[in-house]
Parts: sequence; C-alpha cells; structure tokens
Amino acid sequence: MVKIAYLATTFDVSRESGVLKKIISQMKTWISQGHEVEMFVLNPQGGIWEGVRKNSLIFNSFVYNTSISGLFAWHSMLKAIRKWYPDIIYYRSGVYYPSFKALACMFPIVAEINSYDVVEYKMFLSQAKYFYHRVTRKMLFAPCAGLVCVTNELANRYSCFDKPTVVIANGIDLANYAPLLPTNNEVPRLVFLGSPGHPWHGIDKIIMLARLCPEFNFDVIGYNANDVPYNGQMPSNIKFHGLLNSNEYASLLAKSDVAIGTLSLHVKNMNEASPLKIREYLAHGLPVIIGYKDTDFPNGASFLLELPNCEDNIINNVQLVKAFVCQWKGRRVPRDEVLHIDASRKEASRLAFLNQVLDYCCLKHKKV
Repeated sequence: MVKIAYLATTFDVSRESGVLKKIISQMKTWISQGHEVEMFVLNPQGGIWEGVRKNSLIFNSFVYNTSISGLFAWHSMLKAIRKWYPDIIYYRSGVYYPSFKALACMFPIVAEINSYDVVEYKMFLSQAKYFYHRVTRKMLFAPCAGLVCVTNELANRYSCFDKPTVVIANGIDLANYAPLLPTNNEVPRLVFLGSPGHPWHGIDKIIMLARLCPEFNFDVIGYNANDVPYNGQMPSNIKFHGLLNSNEYASLLAKSDVAIGTLSLHVKNMNEASPLKIREYLAHGLPVIIGYKDTDFPNGASFLLELPNCEDNIINNVQLVKAFVCQWKGRRVPRDEVLHIDASRKEASRLAFLNQVLDYCCLKHKKV
C-alpha cells in the first residue's frame, strides 16, 4: 500500500470539468488497487463539486482569492501534507510556489505534464506572472523525482530536465460511458464540446465549416454566440448551447453523427495531443474530426479524420470532411477498437511508474 498525495495548485474543483473527472477517476482507481489517496488543492473558487462527495473521496481544499492569501493557503496546505506524511506526491503541474524544493526533499514528487507551459502560460498569465514563471521554471521541475507526460512531444520538450519520464496519454473510464445508439438523421449532425478562451480549439474554423457545409447541422456546447469573435453573419445551421453539464448535453451527443475535436493546436506550437473530450466522444462511439496527431492513435484510425495541423486545414479539406461525415452518418465506433484508452490501463502504467520512482528514491537514500 502506498500513500499518495494528489497535489494541484490553482485549480477550480467547485464545478464539473473533464480534468476534475479525470482526477476523480485516477484517485478511485488507485484506491481500488489498495492505495491510500488524498487530494490537496489550492481552490480559488471555494466549494467542491458534488461528484467528489458522491465518490467518497477526500479533498483537502485550501481557498484563496488574492495572491497574498494564496501564499498563506499554500503554506497551510504544505503543513497539512507534512502532517499526513505521504510516501509520494503526484503533482498536477502549475507554477512555482516558495518551499516547493523543501517539499520535494521530504517526499518524492512526480509531476504530470499536460501542456507546453512556455507557450500556454504566455496566453493566460499577465506579463509579470509569465516572467515569474520563466524565472522560476527550473526551480519547479528540477526537484521533481519523475515526470508523466500525456504526449511524446511533451516528453521530448521536457527532456532538458533529465528526469525519469513516462508517456501516458489521457484516458477515460469507459464503464461510465454507454455507447450511443446509431442515429437516423436525415441531415447529418456534428457536435463540438469546449469552452471559451482556448484559441487552439479552433471555434472560428467550426463556424467556417458550418458556412462551407450548409447541408450539415452543427451543435456547439460550452460556447454562447457572443463568446465567439466572429464579424460576419453567423450561419443558420450552427447552434450555440452555452455551458452545459454532462447530463444536459447527453441528448445532444446522442443526436450527433460526428464529433469535432481541436482544430488549431498549431497556435500552441504543438503537433500532438490526447484531449479528454476526444476520449469522451470515443467512449460514446462518436467518430471524430481532429487537427493534430493523437498519442493513442499514432497510425490513425478509420474513425479519426486527422486534418493537417495548420491554419488552412478546414478550407483546404472541405471535401474530405464531407466524405468522412457521410461515411459515418448513422454509424458508431465499435467499443473494442478503443479499449486501449480505458483509464484502468492508463492507471496501471501510472502506478507502476510511481512504484519505480519510489524504488529508485529508496535506493538513492540507502546509498547516501
């Protein structure tokens, strides 16, 4: 039995999200394997989503609303972690906080890398905060005992830190997602699931696709029409449903023939990804249009239309998109073709890596 502290900084656990559902799935799987797991999170919103309580998971939430209160919350969280005294810390990587190195000296820390921080943080952080991150970036990753990267590309980019590294693409608990029945739509329906403020989603390209494919209908979940910086007349065959939870958008997925994934990953200077929403689509049996290389499908798949990762990938491939949609209209992806994305397989690999890191750290301390 291993005591695992799951650490996340500046993460909203007050509402449902794909990331939070992933964390819940990870913790449940680790506990089912006989390990003791608690979450320690800096929570800027306060409150904890009901899905956490339903699964009887222990979330130690440290609430803050300013930079100063964030530092106090961080030190309170460090104190709680030391008191609980885990064998290892699994860290959903964020920005550097004081005393991180001291924490890493007490407990081995394995960081999960989900994006290329150098580019993504520049999009979201203020100039001052981004400068702080660049200055402290080495202090964040140098003390870590290992890295878990969700793509091979990220593993290559973080190889400069010379840490034991494993690539484990994002997974999903297939048992929680029933395959959808095939549709009988006369007009094919396409669906997109996302959230505003993420330019790599390519919402502008989805609107372009709707304009170029008037014979299809499009449902966009997570966006309102006024969330989209679009100057022209909005195509009549696209509908924006705003923010919906999984229960509310389930009927929209059930009516869809094809799903749309990330189309503008190039704006993050990345070519490879393993988005959670793609796993959700596939768990439901929806074929998907993407604009990047997916880590779990290095050789592609008949149910994945992989467009070039470039700005003009839609306008130059409209006929390809139309053929794919018509090919998959009224069909579903067989479950046995996506079994390798199941969370149980991913977590078995993750736990094996955590044990390897622990064994290495124990051996290192014995030599010292």
